Amino acid sequence: MGRLDYIKILCVVKSDNKWKSKITMDLSQLPFQAKTLKRATSPDKYNLYRAAFEWDLAEPIVIEDRDDMRSESKWRDRVDPYHHQVTNLISFCRRLPVTLLADDVGLGKTISAGLVASELIARGRISKILIVCPKILREQWKEELDTKFDIPSVIVTGRELITAEPPEESGAVITTYNTARLYLDRIEQNGFDMLILDEAHKLRNLYGVDPTPQVAQRFRKALSDRLFKYVLMLTATPIQNRLWDFYFLVDLLTVARGHENPFGNQGTFARKFIADSHTHARQLKIDMRDEFRSIVYGYMSRVRRGDAKLHFPERKVQLHKVDSTEKELELFNVIAKPIQELNYLSQIVILQALVSSPEALVKLLNGMAANDTAPKPLANEVKEIAKDIHSLVRKR
Repeated sequence: MGRLDYIKILCVVKSDNKWKSKITMDLSQLPFQAKTLKRATSPDKYNLYRAAFEWDLAEPIVIEDRDDMRSESKWRDRVDPYHHQVTNLISFCRRLPVTLLADDVGLGKTISAGLVASELIARGRISKILIVCPKILREQWKEELDTKFDIPSVIVTGRELITAEPPEESGAVITTYNTARLYLDRIEQNGFDMLILDEAHKLRNLYGVDPTPQVAQRFRKALSDRLFKYVLMLTATPIQNRLWDFYFLVDLLTVARGHENPFGNQGTFARKFIADSHTHARQLKIDMRDEFRSIVYGYMSRVRRGDAKLHFPERKVQLHKVDSTEKELELFNVIAKPIQELNYLSQIVILQALVSSPEALVKLLNGMAANDTAPKPLANEVKEIAKDIHSLVRKR
């Protein structure tokens, strides 16, 4: 038999006690995931293996404890994960292909994500990872992936995302939410095997507000189109103000799995679970708490600081009084009266800059003066005093 361009797998699916129609899969559209069986005796056998692999008919990921992990040789000498971080990996593998990790702040969600990515790479499930995070966290992600898990990565912004590739065969591309908002829909189908969303609560407000934020719409469409085989979301604050935050996160997770939202549509969710107005949505109906929690924890894994049983150093606050210099007192007196003529918000930002540094205050007032939101004479006078303060510091 010659080389097959297409292999069709026909199977019958049973759902809700009803036998559904046959499913045809076109293997030419599948991403290359498996690295094993390259020595297959024929292209037909290898393509069949690929199909089984994609449909999880091949070896499942079964991890009961750390001894079952295949990636440890990559990071054993680099990082010693805590028990809850290994548990997060196990939870992800049991909930494949989508999970939300909502551990408390300071419990190392980045390490948990690194363990997940490293394990999937070691098992040949993924090779290209897309990480979306706030701009300030890009370098931290790059450093931790490289130094702790030997996963190379590259940081991209703007149009670079469209054609971005990891620096090596297996690696990550790191970008920001703003870049993803602009170019996520232009990433080729099956371009990335896995999506990691750090600070996933930034995608809140898909429901219950008007207009809907574009970034939330972009990611929901990408997940609905199944651009990523595996999805891992990270947030320490799954809810900000409203129950709609939970609804949206669960909606993203179910869309990525190809399931219906167990909360139902927006109207059903509002009628069934929200006790106050649908707009505020801050009170959960008491008699629906158990069902609400059952749904949420079916998709979310959360570890609290007390549950992690880790020792955190006791925080001690000490007050050290320092006398202001003559020039610093002059600076305080110069701005004290003029800022009272400004609005409350302007007063706050000016005082915040004042306690930060003279340079910060000068930069802020110059910008406000240029926009006619602060007096130009005040900005010039503060600038001259700040020069004297800076000179005194250098002499010391």
